[in-house]
Amino acid sequence: MRKKEGILYDLSNFLESGKKEIKVPNTGPQLNCGAQILSDLWHFRYPLKYFPKHLKLIIKIPIFHLLKFIPPSSLKNSIYRIFGVKIARGVIITFNVYLDVFFPELITIEDGAIIGEYTKIFTHEALINHIKFGKVHIGKKVVVGLNSVVRCGTIISDGSVVAMNSLVNKDVPEMEVVGGVPIRRIKKLKKIL
Repeated sequence: MRKKEGILYDLSNFLESGKKEIKVPNTGPQLNCGAQILSDLWHFRYPLKYFPKHLKLIIKIPIFHLLKFIPPSSLKNSIYRIFGVKIARGVIITFNVYLDVFFPELITIEDGAIIGEYTKIFTHEALINHIKFGKVHIGKKVVVGLNSVVRCGTIISDGSVVAMNSLVNKDVPEMEVVGGVPIRRIKKLKKIL
C-alpha cells in the first residue's frame, strides 16, 4: 500500500518521474539513519508477503557479485536486465564492474557502450544530512575507462570517452574526452571512436 505523503511517496514518485536526482533529508538521532531509509524504501518497493523482508536483496547481492567475474556477454547483460538495468544492444560490461545493487533500475546503458574493469556506477549516495538518489545514463558508443567512478545523477552523453581512473561527478557533453578526479574536459572529438 502506498503512503500518501512522506519520504517513501517522494521516492516512488521520483522513480516514475523524469527527474535526474532527488535528495532526501537524513533526519533522526543517528548519523546512519540513511540505512534505515534505504531499508524501508526497499521493503516499500518490493513487498514480499510470504518471504523475509529483504529476500530479493539477499538474492541480488551474490548474483551481482558473481556477474563481476563473468566475461562480457549477452548472457551477463540479460541477467542485469532481469534486475532492472536498462541495457541496449552491443554493450560490453567487462570484469569486476560494480553496478549499484540497491537501485539498478536507475541505470541506463545505451548501444555500443563499453564499461572498463573495476568501474563503479552508483545510483545512491548516503551523506550525513541527506541521501541522494540519482539516475545514471550512459549514452551510445561511450567508453568508460577502467577504475572510474560514476556518481549518481550523472549523464555521459553519446560518443564521449571517460579516461581511466576518473571521477564522473557531473554531466559529460556529447563527443568529449574527459578525465581526472574530478573530471575536466580534455578535448572535443570530431567523430565517434
